[in-house]
Amino acid sequence: MIMPIVLTVSLLFAGCGQDVSNYESGPKLIEYEKDVYRTTLVEKADLKPVLSLTLKSSNYEVETYGSLENSMEVNTINVEVGSKVMPGDVMVEFVAKEEEDYEKQLFDYRKRLSEDKLLKEHYEKISGIDKKNDYTADIAMLDDDIELVNTYISEMELVRDNLRIIAKEEGTVIAISEELTKGVAPAATALFKVASGDGRYEAVTDDKYEFVIDEIYTASIDVATIDMRLVDIQNEGETRRLIFEKANDSIVTDVTDTPVIKIEKPEIKNAVYVDSSAIAEVSGKTYVYVVDEDGFRHAKEITVDSTFDNYAIIGSGLSGGERVVVQ
Repeated sequence: MIMPIVLTVSLLFAGCGQDVSNYESGPKLIEYEKDVYRTTLVEKADLKPVLSLTLKSSNYEVETYGSLENSMEVNTINVEVGSKVMPGDVMVEFVAKEEEDYEKQLFDYRKRLSEDKLLKEHYEKISGIDKKNDYTADIAMLDDDIELVNTYISEMELVRDNLRIIAKEEGTVIAISEELTKGVAPAATALFKVASGDGRYEAVTDDKYEFVIDEIYTASIDVATIDMRLVDIQNEGETRRLIFEKANDSIVTDVTDTPVIKIEKPEIKNAVYVDSSAIAEVSGKTYVYVVDEDGFRHAKEITVDSTFDNYAIIGSGLSGGERVVVQ
């Protein structure tokens, strides 16, 4: 009794489209040639294939932070590899020189700005109550000082921000400089790498499975599961690009995650299958090289119905039990 074999459909169709110029195939084929080959057996059994889709973050990008003009001493590192960051998050702060206490200077300027605004408001109220009180000159002086203090604050914030590395986009920290973790940021050095995406995940497949837009597919990330909604199918020649979104936005995922969707396909009775590395394509036709009992190889034209893992399910041309050449 032949037991059913459970195998997995993969996105990696190794060997199905390989160059076979070294086989001297097609019109230049040597029909009979005896040599020592690495071979494999064409199998025949009932299969219960599973279509496996490995999803990757869509529009995946990596932002590199660093390239400081001067070597800086590290004060605090606020993230680690794997940390999620949002725009504006301070990833690292550097030590300022004693004479450059920017936070104190910013505090003093902001206090002065607040006092100027309160005094101006006071003068304006008094002028509004009694027209005899003319504070026009005082208000003008305060306006000038407010403008000047705002300029100081902007300049000081710019200098202060040079003592920080701030995240520009939402993403995940995927690398931190080893030198940075030792307490020093060398000049002109990449210090952080942050990966980001558009919140979607995608997979590419040439499997003929009938996918349905808006259908929910369960994916696994490590030991957890997450529902993914299929939102778009993009045809790309013989393949399709599948675009997914999380069905529940409250589920936290990482752009570096690679969720896996497994779909059980209908059982195939008496399937004939072979290692994909035995498959060769020449001039739009598909071949295998069958080795006869005397050790000679023969080119045999076949058709391939589908693939799974590193195997091809044969539609015609082989019946099972043949020994074929593999690379």
